[in-house]
Amino acid sequence: MTYAYSPWLLPLLISLGCLVLLGIYAARRRQEPQARTFALLMLTLMVWTVCYILGLASQELAGKIFWLRFKYIGSVSAPLIWLVFSLQFTQNEGRWTRWANAGFGSFYLITLGVVFTSDWQTWMWGKVWIEPGLLEEQVTHGWYFWFYVACSYLLIIISAWLYVRFRLAVPPIHQRQAMLMAIGGLVPLLGRIALDGFGLDLIPQLDEVILLFLVSALIFGVALFRFNLLAIMPVAYSQVFQSMGIGVVVLDPQTQLLEMNPAAKKLIGVDSFGLLGLPLQTLCPPLADLNLDKENIADRVLPGEEGARYFRIRVTLIHNRFQRLLGYLLLLTDITQQKNDAVALEILATRDGLTGLLNRRTFMTLAAQEHQRALRYFHSYTVIMFDLDHFKQINDTHGHLCGDEVLREVAHRCQESLRSVDLLGRYGGEEFVILLPETGKLEAEVVAEKIREAIGGTPVQLDGASNSIFVTISVGGVIFTPDTPHAMQNFDSILSHADAMMYTSKKAGRNCITMWTES
Repeated sequence: MTYAYSPWLLPLLISLGCLVLLGIYAARRRQEPQARTFALLMLTLMVWTVCYILGLASQELAGKIFWLRFKYIGSVSAPLIWLVFSLQFTQNEGRWTRWANAGFGSFYLITLGVVFTSDWQTWMWGKVWIEPGLLEEQVTHGWYFWFYVACSYLLIIISAWLYVRFRLAVPPIHQRQAMLMAIGGLVPLLGRIALDGFGLDLIPQLDEVILLFLVSALIFGVALFRFNLLAIMPVAYSQVFQSMGIGVVVLDPQTQLLEMNPAAKKLIGVDSFGLLGLPLQTLCPPLADLNLDKENIADRVLPGEEGARYFRIRVTLIHNRFQRLLGYLLLLTDITQQKNDAVALEILATRDGLTGLLNRRTFMTLAAQEHQRALRYFHSYTVIMFDLDHFKQINDTHGHLCGDEVLREVAHRCQESLRSVDLLGRYGGEEFVILLPETGKLEAEVVAEKIREAIGGTPVQLDGASNSIFVTISVGGVIFTPDTPHAMQNFDSILSHADAMMYTSKKAGRNCITMWTES
């Protein structure tokens, strides 16, 4: 085969150079699924362009027919791969089913079969000849060629429609991307329509469709380099992104939603359909006050069907290599179980397992703090201790399970008689202790009598039993005031006075109250 250079080949060589650069750019980002597809698209366009250039440069009819056949390897696959890329970019890859894969694969193989057997049939073309003064071979097309052209039209039209529809749903920064991609896909289509539909051959020496791919390549380049087409969006479509258990939300620089993975949709309780482009404060108001000025970690509470859910949110800023802000990445981890476990551990550590009241250690810690506060601010408080009378007889007569039930009921009645600021604990066995902040003698006596009456005035009805038990208590109390001689003593000494008063009540016949008075 002999070849000759013509100035008409220069624009095609420039187009080929642009395709190579774009292919290299995408190949360097091959870890991103969309980048791999785009690189493959550029490869098919390169094959198409190279074969066309060699066909034009060939000086023999056999050479032109040879490269004409191989040109279809790229020209048939380009619209197919372009559609796949369009589906990925517009979040519609789920529409590509195995039936579509089989159908388009069959179309590709059948078309190549028709092309490479054209010596024995005229389905793709009939006569091929060289016209003096023209670089491109002249062809009479067969019926299958028009079928192939119609399919190519359809694939490119579908791709353009996907971008137009996508543009209506995305935030402004990606509307420009979508529009550029739609225009880039339509340019060759419009050239093909002008040539095949209206016979408008603007450049008789060349196939305008191939030349128009130079325009498309430049448009793609603007979308890639100027608007960072592959910088953010492919992250949202990688396999890891879709399958990871941590919720991921991708926002643009205006904090508008670009994408969220299935885990994030489930955690937030939304469906991403129709949500693209929504501001974060509209999408999820509890996240509106996140600090997006720097990378940080914050905890938030979100409502859920089964109650409040707790989330730990890591904010990451996404920059390109020039430190231009591309958007934000929010990683959401459900820590509800951790929170519940922490609460359960705190209950185990601070609460009595039977009654749910403060255990002895926790009560003593809080009471000591209250004692110091009373000294600092010159406040008074009251400590009350009471003991269930003849509780051993209840256990011996009715059993320990019934005794436990009595203790729980006593704790409940006592809680009902106190304020939320009062401290109530189980001191040990059948002994209970109360601290009443900022309570003087008169108020303390009223509270003590209220508790004695609440417990002893109504019998305790046992579950599963027809009988009930009358329970009485012996009460002792101490009113602490900072101006008394014992004011600087620690809380333990105050408690010992209350304990002594309780035993004084027992010696006095039980079911009574004894308050300590300053001697």
